[in-house]
Amino acid sequence: MKKVYSLLCLLLICLAATSQSYTGQTKINKISKMAIINELPFNADVTEDAIKKRMSQLGLSAKKDNGYLVFKNVSLPELGPATYNLYFKSERKSKKEDESALLYMLISDSYDSFISESSDPELISNGKRFLNTFNTPAAGIAIENDIRTQEEGLKKAEKRYNNAVDEGRSLEEKRRKIDRDIEENRKDQEQKKVELERQRQAFEAARSKRAL
Repeated sequence: MKKVYSLLCLLLICLAATSQSYTGQTKINKISKMAIINELPFNADVTEDAIKKRMSQLGLSAKKDNGYLVFKNVSLPELGPATYNLYFKSERKSKKEDESALLYMLISDSYDSFISESSDPELISNGKRFLNTFNTPAAGIAIENDIRTQEEGLKKAEKRYNNAVDEGRSLEEKRRKIDRDIEENRKDQEQKKVELERQRQAFEAARSKRAL
């Protein structure tokens, strides 16, 4: 079962590596905006951790705002020569697909005006390539999570085994004690049998005097 799980995890990681970003729609402050979207075969927590890890590698930190991780005044050559505000959100793809997440990225200029494909196609194209670079950290986090899960499973199995061994030792000691008790009881029976026979002979001897 663990081997099948590991193979499935490897398959999902391979799928993540080939995942390509595209444009679509999302909402921010209840207003529909164009976003760059990347679909990854991991849950939303893994995907959000991938956002933080990737941006941390670039020396950037975020603030949470209306469900988005917001990175202000970002200057990245991968995107373009200007300074941008980047909005990220990770959410479960659907109620039936808990292990697939959609990673959203919105780009705004310094005036917080959101960029669309029609207003700046080159920036959006660069943004797609940039968002694709989140695949690797997401896969890495998934691997580490899998390792932790398997390690926890191993520790629990070891604990159950050690408990069983300890219980076996306890039962073995109880068995030895029972064997000792049985042996002592056998000897006690023999002694008491001898005493019983002695008392019986004394009784018979006493009773025989009555007939004289």
